[in-house]
Amino acid sequence: MSLPLVFVDTAVLVACYDPQASARRPQAQAWLRRLWEGRQGRTSQQVLNEFYAVARQTFRTALAAGD
Repeated sequence: MSLPLVFVDTAVLVACYDPQASARRPQAQAWLRRLWEGRQGRTSQQVLNEFYAVARQTFRTALAAGD
């Protein structure tokens, strides 16, 4: 039996890196790790673009323009 595929949204990616989300951060990281290990996680180009935009605004020191 194959495991179901899971769509990973922008909010999950942001929660993995947001130091302000202390309660959600470990849960989001564990969830992504589980999806990665099971090869179940899926996302889209739009989600990656949204994550980049949010990360640039929220974590100013984490990403420089063009990185």
